[in-house]
Amino acid sequence: MRGAFASETIEIAPDPVVIGAYPVTVTFDLAMDAPDVQGRLIAPSGRRWSVDFAGQPPPCNWRAQHTFSPEDEIGEWRIEASAWMSVETRFFVEKAGTKPRTRFPEFDVQPREAVVGDPLAVTGRLESSADGDTWSPVPGRPVRITFRQRDTCGFVRVTEVRTDDRGAFRTRVDAEASGEYRAEFGGPGDDYIGSHSELVLFMATTNTEILNYRISPVIRRGKKKLKHTGQLHKIDTDVYPENETISTSMDGETYADATDDRGRFFIYTKRKKAKWTVSFGGNARQGLKPCNENASS
Repeated sequence: MRGAFASETIEIAPDPVVIGAYPVTVTFDLAMDAPDVQGRLIAPSGRRWSVDFAGQPPPCNWRAQHTFSPEDEIGEWRIEASAWMSVETRFFVEKAGTKPRTRFPEFDVQPREAVVGDPLAVTGRLESSADGDTWSPVPGRPVRITFRQRDTCGFVRVTEVRTDDRGAFRTRVDAEASGEYRAEFGGPGDDYIGSHSELVLFMATTNTEILNYRISPVIRRGKKKLKHTGQLHKIDTDVYPENETISTSMDGETYADATDDRGRFFIYTKRKKAKWTVSFGGNARQGLKPCNENASS
């Protein structure tokens, strides 16, 4: 089973864009299932530039770059990417030395591994500095908690929390998938240069396992295929979940099937000698005991 896909946001690096005496080259990455992607960069004044996206290996399978000069406009910019649908992300271009810089000296998510649906404690601190040497707390400011699911492209907003008098923040989110969390600061009208934290890797588990995983070569609709079979089982129970998606990926293609009333799945893929892994929840590390087999072509 395959379908058209696109990331919800465009990844931008560096972000924010801080220009000084020298040009800064910025990279824009996104995922989109399309033969061609058209890009457009829009300045705060409304001026527009065409941006050329070129294909690259997944998960972010399209990339464009643009070099900002010291004379470029300061403020909120937009990057758009269009094919069968459009994706837009806003970002800020700042002038070095005009505002205090910010940083996250602390950011953490605990526990680092948890069952899907369990609460996670997210903590951190936000600081600012006008000279780059002396750092002080940034109180009473909103911090965005964002997440990038494993093997996907683009961060999505999870929640927002406000810093206290010490610049610290604490909130809770629910575990949904394996991936990376980060904290972000910055927005329209801020009197600071924005920043984001280091990434925190999180692993979601599902209390399930895949039993009796097998691969066999077959002829299906006149074509040589591999047939992947197995059974989804809830650990320490007699439950074999129904209508849950089991998937596998190879060379940027994803194949999937829903489990039947006995937890069984039947996935047909191209025939290729490789170490195949099937997974529940779209991620081979989400609480599964991965089953890998070499299948000859």
